[in-house]
Amino acid sequence: MASPKVEQNRAAKIAAIKQQARTLVAERGAASLSLREVARVMEQTSSALYRYFPTRDALLTALIVDTYNDLGAVAEASVAASTGHPPLDRLVALACAIRAWARSNVHEYALIFGTPIPNYVAPEATIAPAARIPYALAATLGSATPPHRDFGPGPLPRGTLNLDALSVVLRDLDPDATARALLIWSSVFGLLTFELFGHFVGSVDDAETYFRHAVGELGIQFGLEA
Repeated sequence: MASPKVEQNRAAKIAAIKQQARTLVAERGAASLSLREVARVMEQTSSALYRYFPTRDALLTALIVDTYNDLGAVAEASVAASTGHPPLDRLVALACAIRAWARSNVHEYALIFGTPIPNYVAPEATIAPAARIPYALAATLGSATPPHRDFGPGPLPRGTLNLDALSVVLRDLDPDATARALLIWSSVFGLLTFELFGHFVGSVDDAETYFRHAVGELGIQFGLEA
């Protein structure tokens, strides 16, 4: 067993490598990340880094896991802080907490919700951290009943969604609620992507007000009460 000092030094080294990798990703994009370049900037040999991250993908995975965990912690803190508040207010507060994080961490947001990284396949280790965000969403939605409508497409046809997979992250929701929750989940990040990457320029003058309004509308469609 390694001594506490050795473990402490190893943790510090891993943290330093990841920090330098984050800097390079912010400057050049995740697709250009390489262990060789990280080593060059840190003035070390590539072989010295292989002891901590055997491949570029292992380093990317570490960054992705950290990013999901950072965002997941923000989401969970919002859910905890809003306990006892009206359901619609809880949803809007959660979405706004995610938005605040995304605006402060644009490059990290792009790493997990931006352009797919060529030849990178996310391993199973990313699943649990990524699931923290939809877990938080499901906690705000509960068992709300949508408002009655005499129009619209009606329920999704059977087999449209992979309910077995979705039930793992959108827990305790029936199939219809799961479909509506997926709409909220994807819409929140669609709105954020449009805002962060400039697609609202020239069409939305007050992005925060529009975001809050849009999320509120989605919550009402879901059946949440203010």
